[in-house]
Amino acid sequence: MKSERRPRLNTVSKKYSFGYALLAGVAAILLVLTFVCDHYLLTQHVAMIDELLELNNLYIDMETVNNTVNAGYLFLKNESFIEYEDETASVGDVIERLRSNGSLSREELDIINTAQTYLEQSDQLFALLQDYVVAADKTDAQYNEITELYNGVQETMTYINLGFQDAYSFKLDQVRETLNNLSMLQKKVVTAQLVLLGFGVALCLLYIAKVIKGITRSISILTGRVREIERDVYSTGAITINSNDEFDDFANALNRMIDVIQVQLYTIRENADIHEKLCSAEVENLKMFSELQKSRLKLLQSRINPHFLFNILNIISSEARLENAEKSAEMMETTAAYLRYNLDNLDKKVTLRKEIAGLKNYVDIQRYRFEDRYTYTFEIDERCNDFIMPPMILQPLVENAIKHGLGMVTAGGRIWIRVARVDGRVEMRVEDNGAGMNQTKINYLMRHINRVNTESEHMGLRNIYMRLTYFYDDDIGFDIACADHLTTVRFSLPCKEQA
Repeated sequence: MKSERRPRLNTVSKKYSFGYALLAGVAAILLVLTFVCDHYLLTQHVAMIDELLELNNLYIDMETVNNTVNAGYLFLKNESFIEYEDETASVGDVIERLRSNGSLSREELDIINTAQTYLEQSDQLFALLQDYVVAADKTDAQYNEITELYNGVQETMTYINLGFQDAYSFKLDQVRETLNNLSMLQKKVVTAQLVLLGFGVALCLLYIAKVIKGITRSISILTGRVREIERDVYSTGAITINSNDEFDDFANALNRMIDVIQVQLYTIRENADIHEKLCSAEVENLKMFSELQKSRLKLLQSRINPHFLFNILNIISSEARLENAEKSAEMMETTAAYLRYNLDNLDKKVTLRKEIAGLKNYVDIQRYRFEDRYTYTFEIDERCNDFIMPPMILQPLVENAIKHGLGMVTAGGRIWIRVARVDGRVEMRVEDNGAGMNQTKINYLMRHINRVNTESEHMGLRNIYMRLTYFYDDDIGFDIACADHLTTVRFSLPCKEQA
């Protein structure tokens, strides 16, 4: 019987696929690590460049503002006032961007604070210049105040220039240090990448080596087992691999194939033994056939005497009628008819009609013998007349009833012969009102009825039972009952009718 094969969760291809996936995972980790590190280095580098650019933008914008201040102080042009507002707004934006970085050095903070001081002074200066330009009466005091404030603005610008130099120097040193740190970090990252790559490759190689070792081990086990089978197909022990892959399926299939081969070889040997026994049995059958032929010859010879007796009875019956002895003639004719039934149907099957006719001849002979001591009652279901059965079944039952049941009865003995259909079967009953049997005797008969080698006075009953068993393939029912001196022998037989 084939068992349903469920798909395996693990296979050789899946094992190799896992190894490849592991290698791909290591490569992916390396790629991600490289990308992250490069992004970090680039970000740091861009940030430093942006800081330098912003610092340079502040310096340029301050120079532009200072030029605008000089132009406004020296030439008192209205355009200078407009340009001043635009330039100071640009400086304010740069200062805000620098402050938003959050990690300013002291030098940068000094520049920003000095620049704001410069803007405050320049705003005050331009306010005085505007007042001075529109004033109708210009005084020396106003001019002197403007000149003093302008000189302060320029002094602050000088501090700003010096601060820018210091800031640039500090920033360049900071950039160099950062570049060195980034270079060291890059070396560490490359080292980590190489270590990770080596570890991943080693892990993948170990895993693939383990897979290959498992495959080699499975093949070695299968090869060794096949060689054992070549030497001795009956060698015991199932193949066990436990690899949880296709080799397990192959081992199970090989185990089933070995079992089938062993069973087939055993069957072949058993059939050879059976063939040898059949040959011996055939020889015995030939011997038995020879003996059977001899027995048939003896049987044919033995039947000469009954036929001779049958012919003699016919001659005596004819002489009795010539002498007017009608009763003797009828008795001999009845006996001759009974003998003819026995001789003609000894090895045949008959209908119930013929069996009852032969039984009535036997009953007539018993009436001649015992006269009115016994009465016989036939209750035959006409539907059973064509029922097929072995011959000489009912006569031995009636004979047993006369011999064992009514043997000591001098008058009033009765025998009932009943045949009827019951539940689709044919039931035959022979009853008598003789001495009867106790339950111990009945149990004894029921236990020994099918023992051929048992010797007893009920050989006729056993013979009937055995013949019916063979004829109906063991499909018979049999029982004996006794109640109120009424003994009943019953046979239940399958319904067979003549075609």
